Amino acid sequence: MKHNIYYQHQRKYLQLEYYQKSRNSLKQQLEVEALTKSLKNKINSIEYELLNKHFDKLKQHKRTEIRLAHKIKIAKLSKGDVKLDIINPNKVVYNISARSLTEVEESILAKGLQFCIETKIKNPIEFKTEIEMMAFSILKQLHEPNETSLNSSLTECIQRAANQALRINKNKKIINVNKNELIALKCLIKDQNIVIMKADKGFACVIMDKDHYKSKVIELLLTGTSFKKMNELDERGKPNTIEYVVKKMEIIYIKIITTSSNHLGKKER
Repeated sequence: MKHNIYYQHQRKYLQLEYYQKSRNSLKQQLEVEALTKSLKNKINSIEYELLNKHFDKLKQHKRTEIRLAHKIKIAKLSKGDVKLDIINPNKVVYNISARSLTEVEESILAKGLQFCIETKIKNPIEFKTEIEMMAFSILKQLHEPNETSLNSSLTECIQRAANQALRINKNKKIINVNKNELIALKCLIKDQNIVIMKADKGFACVIMDKDHYKSKVIELLLTGTSFKKMNELDERGKPNTIEYVVKKMEIIYIKIITTSSNHLGKKER
């Protein structure tokens, strides 16, 4: 019990130290940027470029030192069982747009398009409702297709689990991305001139100019090899809209799941 309390406090204070150092780092970075901009008008362009290269070299050197220190710490703590993964943005981020990506933008994109950023729960009622709806959907698809609502005992169990999750989430801080990466992500989202998408192979992402992307899509549609134009009406005479086709696919999917679960249930009996 004492060991668990010790580790909890240790984790808490390590996080506090991390937040403090991150805040100081951001402050110093802003100060350096302000000083560098003030020097831009006082020195010539060649000297300014050399100064930026010098700063980049210093940052890279310091980053290498920190990664080495982290690697040694993780090896000691895990006794060699855990390795520190280092993602090289040049191998997973392919920028073919006119926009120049900053180092922080490349860092957040290198985490992958399926990377989940930890967030706080803003609407507790909506959170509880979504859990209940998910539980009800699973119940209908796998066990009781004729049920119209959840029973009271299951609802109470869900409420308890949701309340516990909300208590934990109340004082939660985002720890899997830093503040600069969040700012960079918002800037990328607001940029209406680019498209960020998954590469054809692997977990890489591609950044393209929106106009170039649209032209490529139109070219692909006109070839007729990958896609073909649907008839305006289906075999029943109903319009072939996207909503109608998706709804038909959902109905077929639910029928397959229900039939499979009933078949498995009969086998078990």
